[in-house]
Amino acid sequence: MNHAPEVNEYECRARVGRLLTQSHERLVAALDKALAPHGVTVSQYVVVAALAAGPVESAAQLCKQLSASTSAMTRMLDRLEAKQLVSRARSTQNRRALDLALTPHGAAVYPALRHIVIETVTAHFDGLPMAALPQLEHLLTVAGGDQASTPHFFSHIFA
Repeated sequence: MNHAPEVNEYECRARVGRLLTQSHERLVAALDKALAPHGVTVSQYVVVAALAAGPVESAAQLCKQLSASTSAMTRMLDRLEAKQLVSRARSTQNRRALDLALTPHGAAVYPALRHIVIETVTAHFDGLPMAALPQLEHLLTVAGGDQASTPHFFSHIFA
């Protein structure tokens, strides 16, 4: 039995996987570099964008929304609070929970950060014709097993 087609299919898929990983790594690096003058990383921006998008009932909800561990989110919120972008306060409704919100400073700098992210993502995909993007999105959604309902790290980039 000839297994060559399976090997060729695997090699093709593996190349696509490597290209996706490389593209993701370049995009994250470009976003980190573009946001650096504002003292924010792309990971921090995603949290700020999630809070700017609307009320978050708890840190646990934010963890679920962004697919982050509670310990990582706690450290992230500590850093964002130190930068005076996010505030945490005991919930008046549930004393075991924290209310999370952008500070006035966080709300003021968010539009500039969002603009930087939009420009960087646009530049990253500039080599692709606009007409190809919906097809690429469809193909990646199919390849990912229709993960439309699954939160993702970048789901709040354009919040």
